[in-house]
Amino acid sequence: MSFWDPGWRLVIGTLVVLAGVVAVAIYEGLYNIAADVPHTQPVYWLLETARERSVAVRARDIVVPNDLDDANRISKGRIFGDVQWLSPCARHGKD
Repeated sequence: MSFWDPGWRLVIGTLVVLAGVVAVAIYEGLYNIAADVPHTQPVYWLLETARERSVAVRARDIVVPNDLDDANRISKGRIFGDVQWLSPCARHGKD
């Protein structure tokens, strides 16, 4: 089957039209993505799957340290966590 056979042209044409419809729907704001309105099940599944797969792919090569229960490491992590929390939270309301 050649790329330009009528079957392929139909598939490509359908995908182009579908992409156009989706682009217009996004641009026109037809789907409410507000955080205070629950997503539909298909959209929830899509977002959840994208998040899970994204994290899994990027975490694939992370080596977990053997000394996670070491008191010194825990203490350093707590201090780092406090600084990370303090920075955005201290600015809250000042922007």
